Amino acid sequence: MTARPAIILLVRSTLEGVSKTTNRRRALPSISVTLVVAVVGLAVAAGSFVALRPKVGVASGLEAHELGDRVLVIVPHPDDETLGAGGTIHALARSGVHVRVVIVTAGDAYRRAAQHLKKGRLDAAVYRDLGDVRHDEVLHAASKLGLSPSDVICLGFADGSTNTLWNHAWDQGHLHVGRNGARHVPYSWAYRQGEPLCGEKLSSDLVQIVQDFRPTTVIGPDADETHHDHWATAAFVTYALDEAGYEGRRLTFVVHFPAYPAPLLRLPKSTLTTPGGLAGIGLTWHELALDPADESAKEAAIDTYRSQCAMPDLALFMRAFVRKDELFASRETPRLTAAESDAIPSAGETGTVSVMPRGLRFPGLDLLSGGTEVTAVRMMRGPGTLWVGLRCAAPAAARGRFRLGLRLLGGGAAPQRIDLAIDRGRVTAGRVADDSLAPRHLSAHAQGDTMWVSLPVSVLDGRTMCLVGAAGGSENLTVWRDVRL
Repeated sequence: MTARPAIILLVRSTLEGVSKTTNRRRALPSISVTLVVAVVGLAVAAGSFVALRPKVGVASGLEAHELGDRVLVIVPHPDDETLGAGGTIHALARSGVHVRVVIVTAGDAYRRAAQHLKKGRLDAAVYRDLGDVRHDEVLHAASKLGLSPSDVICLGFADGSTNTLWNHAWDQGHLHVGRNGARHVPYSWAYRQGEPLCGEKLSSDLVQIVQDFRPTTVIGPDADETHHDHWATAAFVTYALDEAGYEGRRLTFVVHFPAYPAPLLRLPKSTLTTPGGLAGIGLTWHELALDPADESAKEAAIDTYRSQCAMPDLALFMRAFVRKDELFASRETPRLTAAESDAIPSAGETGTVSVMPRGLRFPGLDLLSGGTEVTAVRMMRGPGTLWVGLRCAAPAAARGRFRLGLRLLGGGAAPQRIDLAIDRGRVTAGRVADDSLAPRHLSAHAQGDTMWVSLPVSVLDGRTMCLVGAAGGSENLTVWRDVRL
């Protein structure tokens, strides 16, 4: 967890923006500016909370023993394992369950933490030092949760990079450079020191860990999280589990989402409530009640993250997760529906796969983007055609610009990716990695509020799984969801 809570970010950005304007123009007395900023900040915060206020009483009970005897927790940053599942990890460990935790990034790119570590100019060496500090913290936190150092695997990838690795820096010809200045994992404590910083290597590491550990349950971040490292890690976890042929239980949790946890206070005698913005979109929520010992261990683990708790706003945010329970979500993996013909699916046709957008959607954003915000993705296969429909916020938006991605898995063949750009009805396939597939005979057809993209169904030959995600408008993104073929 390396980002500040969304409301704090909104208020702070408003403060900084008005302050800069005032310094340039001196148009208002300072006290008037302060009042205006305060009112605007409170209005934004209140509006966000009201719009996304939690829904109460929608989670079913979950017992720790239901997770089996080998539980794998995969998270983007040091401390996410504690915030999302620390109490559960402690409960499992003290009952004899084998728990293994995988930390994807080194947590080494957070500027405020680096500044706290060393005043003055920040260079690559400072960020590498921060990575070492975060590694020490996660081992101390794990001990508070009842784990040994051998139960923790730190991959050491660059903090803040996972969305880039997922979308662009996929193979060794497109390596990412983190704030630590490295193109390869630089840390001696990492799972594979010297490993190239690319998505292909990250996914292969996760596949190997899953195959070696053979978990009964895998827990990770939810695809709907708004932090880019979190949703991208969720995509990597889904990709790796599908590639490994994993058939066990999958659970997710939320750390970064507007108005969550609510209220933003340390309330150890209260319970968490599910994020309001994630109600009614196909998630099934589960509540795992914590014993006092589990809750206390979770708070003790949070306190070991001194590099984060040194910032009062982050400390408040992190301790707001200290509750009498932890919430997890699950969702069924849909199966692609087959049609009898290659005609464009009709608007009322059932059985399509729906992939909804992630995160917060403000009223009016669709108008500003011309209505090209993608609100859902639909899929259907005919005898010779694979149809992918990008449903938009307005009918006219089907003539706009979009991006569509597919990740093809299974069937004994190496994974492949398809990256399409749709510009007012014209479709082009990009080659962004060695495993890019650029199919021919692509076309797009606007129908009402949906831009339908057609591909030859042969791209699915022999495949068992497909991940799909899309973007449109002001770079809104859908979640990456997997589909059984």
